[in-house]
Amino acid sequence: MSDDGQTIRGDAAAGFETAPTRESLVARLVAKIRGFTANRSNHAIFGTMLLKVASAASSFLLFSLAARAMGEVEFGRFAIWFSLVSLASVVAVFGQELLIVRAWNEYLAQKAEGLAKGALVFGFAVTIGLSIPVGLAIFGYEMWAEGDVAMAVGLGVFLLLHTLLLYTTHASRAIVNIFVGDAHREITWRLVVVVVLIAAMVMSVAVTASDFFLVAAGGIALSVTIQLLAIRRHVPQAVRAARIAYDTANWVPRSWKMWLSAIMESINQYAEVIIIGLLIDPVAAGAYFVAARLANSFAMAADGINTFGTRHIPRLYFGRETAELGRVMRSMALFTALIVVTGLVAVLIGGKLMLWIFGAEYMDQYPILLILSIGTAAVAAAGPAPSILLLTGHEGRYLGVIAGSVAMRCAGFFLLIPLLGVTGAAISTAVSFVAMTMVLNFECRRLTGLDPSVRQLFKAEASAQTVPPADAERSPT
Repeated sequence: MSDDGQTIRGDAAAGFETAPTRESLVARLVAKIRGFTANRSNHAIFGTMLLKVASAASSFLLFSLAARAMGEVEFGRFAIWFSLVSLASVVAVFGQELLIVRAWNEYLAQKAEGLAKGALVFGFAVTIGLSIPVGLAIFGYEMWAEGDVAMAVGLGVFLLLHTLLLYTTHASRAIVNIFVGDAHREITWRLVVVVVLIAAMVMSVAVTASDFFLVAAGGIALSVTIQLLAIRRHVPQAVRAARIAYDTANWVPRSWKMWLSAIMESINQYAEVIIIGLLIDPVAAGAYFVAARLANSFAMAADGINTFGTRHIPRLYFGRETAELGRVMRSMALFTALIVVTGLVAVLIGGKLMLWIFGAEYMDQYPILLILSIGTAAVAAAGPAPSILLLTGHEGRYLGVIAGSVAMRCAGFFLLIPLLGVTGAAISTAVSFVAMTMVLNFECRRLTGLDPSVRQLFKAEASAQTVPPADAERSPT
């Protein structure tokens, strides 16, 4: 009896010990949820992510309307030129869009307002000075190749304004906020074109590629004007009052590395459409353009997190706010994981419907869409590793990785496209993206001590908050 009684009392005691443990688990879970929702960094990341979702939606609407309004052949012509001019814009900006983000945060942290002012003016001068001759070159080539005056003018003006938009967007991110930078770069001008395309379709007016570029140039002019006014209002008084100073001895070589890296990124993004147009035909290029844009849609939402990182990581990194940097990086990884999973599920379930919206003739691109989505998911899961390397003084190493990826991808194009057509291009893209992602994250951890990828979610929270080396920005590789 006593033994049984002791057993019963022991079981009862054990039961009473278990209940508080369960309650404490629930309490800890509730506390974590409250902490997550109360975290201002999470609010900012979520807001930026919503902005990128809206951007992806506007891009989807823009290009689907363009595909239906133009028809297969003209849309293929548009896709090739759009890719080429977008690449040329990156050439014309000469890395200033990345330089201003790094320079502005670095110089303000050092109380070097004169250099911050000089970097801003230097960026505007270089961007405008280079975009004019590049735009004239595009104009001249179109006149020589096809003699289409409207197309030549549209391409030239679009390139000039699009290049300026690249710079004002990044300057707005650093000086004003992400919304002013990205909303007007990715939504405002597109909505202008969308309204015109809808009106043309309602009135049964034929739309050409030249029409698109001319209208888009007008929309971009509106976006740039809004951003310039915002920058003017938000430049700190200390910067306004400071005597302007220039450090071209450092800015030019730094711009050079960032420029080469940006060109490599743009080749990764746009070259495939151009190469397919050359090796197959414009119709195939247009079809691939549709699949690639859809595959990039959920990656654009993840890019919103990278956009958040380009504004806040340099400030925290150069300001030595290690604990906050660790918390921000972990929050970014969590949101990235959610986006990647949601995006892949959306493509698997609704991919064919998305393609049909562009036109029934594009529905057979579904296998291409799936292959490309694997590659873009890998890039999204990597987090802001490219931005971290570029903005913390490791431009050279990033350039080497991205150049290797471009070489692998282009070699795959010329080997696989003749054998498999656009499927070969998609396979080459996905493989190169996965390889690039693995190397970039390894180099980011090795050189900066930061792990921006979703893998940090599987580590203990303390270990995820790594400390960047004290001399990282003084020892670029």
